[in-house]
Amino acid sequence: MTGVWRLSLAVGILIGLTGGAGWAEEPPRTPTEVGQTDRCPAVAKLGRGLSNVLCGWLEIPSTMEQQYRTSDTATSMLASPFIGLLKGIGRTAVGVYETVTFVVPIPANYEPILPPLEYFTPVKHDYRY
Repeated sequence: MTGVWRLSLAVGILIGLTGGAGWAEEPPRTPTEVGQTDRCPAVAKLGRGLSNVLCGWLEIPSTMEQQYRTSDTATSMLASPFIGLLKGIGRTAVGVYETVTFVVPIPANYEPILPPLEYFTPVKHDYRY
């Protein structure tokens, strides 16, 4: 039995050490090649759907921040939670739709229905005092 384990370990190490050599021959992908031109757009659609389902509620703080930047404090604190709640419900519903229909190429070429959630993009703050 130990001979089988040693052989399996040796084969696994051999495959692990030589597997990267095949990937090294592939040229690096440019940013335009990443995204909708991905090799498996159905899986990208599934990932978008799951992230929209799990992170749809982040529309509430995101909308509050956007409203705070564009309007006064009272409006952003009173109206933006309700606007964010509606956007979150919409994003979650779209996420459920994209998750359930990830194998169907609708819309054309598996394009996203909503833009990605901007909550995770870094914001460059300009602190000048």
